[in-house]
Parts: sequence; structure tokens; C-alpha cells
Amino acid sequence: MADVRAVVLNEGKTLVSGALAGFFAYGPTRFRVGAAAGFEPNAGDTDVRGRVVFTGLSGLIQRRKIAEDTVRYTLTITEKYGPFDIGNIVLFASAGDGPEKALISVVLPFTVKKEPSDPNLTASNPYPIPGSRFIVNITVKHTLDGGEAIVEIKNPNFSSLPYFDTEFSVPPALTNPYQQFTVHNDTRIDTPTLVTKRIDGSYWGIPFWQNYRSPKYGVIDGGVDGDDYTTEQGNFAWGYFYLTPDEVLDGQLGGSGYVQDNTLGYATVVGGASY
Repeated sequence: MADVRAVVLNEGKTLVSGALAGFFAYGPTRFRVGAAAGFEPNAGDTDVRGRVVFTGLSGLIQRRKIAEDTVRYTLTITEKYGPFDIGNIVLFASAGDGPEKALISVVLPFTVKKEPSDPNLTASNPYPIPGSRFIVNITVKHTLDGGEAIVEIKNPNFSSLPYFDTEFSVPPALTNPYQQFTVHNDTRIDTPTLVTKRIDGSYWGIPFWQNYRSPKYGVIDGGVDGDDYTTEQGNFAWGYFYLTPDEVLDGQLGGSGYVQDNTLGYATVVGGASY
């Protein structure tokens, strides 16, 4: 998001300079979340602003080298944490056993409500309450120009979606405040599903059929035998959304229709489905 602001903090620049000069390597250690939002980050800051509402340890931080001089940090606050407001985040790092330093400050344009999940059912709450998962990605480019460390931060982006465990945890549309959410595992097809609620209260889901790390990710095929997908639990017409009236749609949707030739033994329909 363009309105998300970020800056490399003065305290952490020594880590960047030392790493670029080849003296040592540094890595993230934790991050802290403050409640204040909408301010201009200051390179002189050494901690978050506002009340400290959460501390994320190294297990919630991922880093990945995406180019020779560029690193992406991914900070995740899972659905079991909350409730609190996320306004700004400071990422801390250290070199080996050296002192921890404030490395990067990220400021959101507005606070984001972080809700925890609650599987416990009560008389007033007959359905499990989903938790939201907050993720922020910070892309940092490091260069050395005339002996001076130059660090550029691409505007961070963040996302936050509520999560339900299974389709059985999803409450009726009238009592569900979320317009869009993710089901961790739809037991009918054994995959995660992204669900959107329409204005008429009906739910529409898009199942995730492919493993993101698969070398075939993005390739639409029939799947690989042994991936443990279950058979479809309904009749799906994949592809476009048609507005053709039912009385007009009497031909083929996908595949081809053939006139039966008894001498060749062709079926009435080869591929697709008849309507």
C-alpha cells in the first residue's frame, strides 16, 4: 500500500554498513508492535510509538534473498494472538552475539484490528470465532556507494484475513461479520478455500488446488495421482460467469456435442456436459 511508510533506523545502519563492508552478517531477532498509527517514521526512533501491544519472536519472522542485493522480510502474527490494534512495527536485528539494534520502522496509515480465534462455544456464541492473520512484507535493497551504505525500502504491503478451521466452523451469513475469509481445510476437497459472501447472503468459494512450492504451480492440469485430493462433492462448471437465461442455455458448455453414430459407437456427448 502506498500509504504505508517505512524507514531504516539510525541505530540499525551500523549493522548494514558492517555487513556490506564484509565485517559480519546480521539477522532479524524479533519485532515489536505499537498502537500508534498515521505518523511519519523517524530514523532516530529506537522503538515503537504508542503502547506496546505485541512482541513477535524470531519464529514469526522469515527472510529471503530475492536478489544479490535485496532481502525480503515477512513478519506474521497468526490467528491465535490478540485482540489488539496494530499501528506501527519495529524490526530488531543483531550480528551474532552482538547487541540488538532497531533496524526498520514500519508505520500503517490507520490501525488494523487484530482478533484472536476462539473455538469455544457458548450459548451466546454457537459458532467458533475466527482469528485474523496479519502479514507484512518488507523489501530492502542494500548497496555500497563510495564506502557509504545505501539502503532503500520498497513500500511495505500488508494483508489481514479471518481464518476458519473447516467449513463446519463458518457461521450463517447473517451472523458472520466478514465479507471475505479463508477456510484452512475444506474437508469436502481437502484443500484451503478462499470464500466471499455475496450481498444475498450466499457464500462463494475458490479452492486452492495447488501447492505453492510445487514446480507446476500455476499450471492448470488434472492434478497428480497421490496428492490425496478427494472427488468433487458437486457439479461444478468452471470458467466464466454466464448471464444467459436458462431457457436459452440448452447446448453444450465445454467439450463438444456429437450426433450419435451407431456404426462408430460414439456417445451423445464427448467431453463437457449437456444442459
